Amino acid sequence: MGNHGNIAINEQVFGISYYGWSDIHKICIVILSFLMIFHISLHWKWYNVVIKKRLLAKNIQVLTLSVIFILVAITGLIPWFIDLMIGDLMLRKTFIEIHDKLAIILSGYLILHVIKRLKWFFTTFENK
Repeated sequence: MGNHGNIAINEQVFGISYYGWSDIHKICIVILSFLMIFHISLHWKWYNVVIKKRLLAKNIQVLTLSVIFILVAITGLIPWFIDLMIGDLMLRKTFIEIHDKLAIILSGYLILHVIKRLKWFFTTFENK
């Protein structure tokens, strides 16, 4: 998306064009956003307990993951709104670049989050 005019748009990767990958990205983001909203709503009581009892330091990884997810979502949506309002192209690209960098950090935190809970996941479903 933030190609700065340097990506060969007509090239294909795994048989999918630039626009195909863009559509896949958008579909995956909508699905991921719904899953994250559902996941956070399931754990809303946990967030309240952590905040009310000031257990922030003990849960810094999950809280950081949550904040980064929100920032990635916001910096991903703002360029869409700028594009819809036919706004400043450089401002749009700036938000896309910020979004890209934050998404890399989010990926690392998300992988750590899942790895940390794999044992719980397997033992929970193994017992049923």
